[in-house]
Amino acid sequence: LGEDAGQPEDVDRLLSMLAHEGIFEPPSSEAGAWAPAKEARTEKTRVGVWFALAWVLALGGAGGGYYGWTRWVEHRHAEAARLTALARTEARRGDHERLVDAERHLREARDLDSHATDGPTLLLFVHAQRALEDGAFDVGFMAPSISRGERVHADEGYLAAARAVVALGGDDLTGARTNVEAALAAAPDDAAILYVVGRCEQRLGEDDA
Repeated sequence: LGEDAGQPEDVDRLLSMLAHEGIFEPPSSEAGAWAPAKEARTEKTRVGVWFALAWVLALGGAGGGYYGWTRWVEHRHAEAARLTALARTEARRGDHERLVDAERHLREARDLDSHATDGPTLLLFVHAQRALEDGAFDVGFMAPSISRGERVHADEGYLAAARAVVALGGDDLTGARTNVEAALAAAPDDAAILYVVGRCEQRLGEDDA
């Protein structure tokens, strides 16, 4: 400024001063050096690999869970079958204490395998014995067992034998005889049914019971 006031700017001197201060870099006459194509290539994130790994892990977890669940169900069903077999032995003993134990084991088996038909079928025999051995001949508690047996399609011979006992308890002699005949027709050689039918025929006054 000062004596240079009003004079045109010396562009070259200004650029030289800026270059000296490092503010401005004059263009070079050399061609720019470009990076090779391989070095300039953009790195891609391998998302697909991670998605595939996640799918493999998810499928493996689902398969393992299904296998564990099926083994758990198999174990429950096997335990239910064991309890039912134990109850069958107790029911054949026939005394009051064993019948109570058999009923308890059958209820435990039902909790483990609610779709099995062996337990509800055997429970009909257990309850029929309890009713027949009871001095008061109270058969009211048998109705739920018969209803459940019908729902799960229990053995028809055992259902008929249980209905015969209930009919006897209600003084329905005709119904008792009808169900006795149905039980024998369904399973003429089954020891449990023959026992219940024989006791029913005794109460019916049959000579050949």
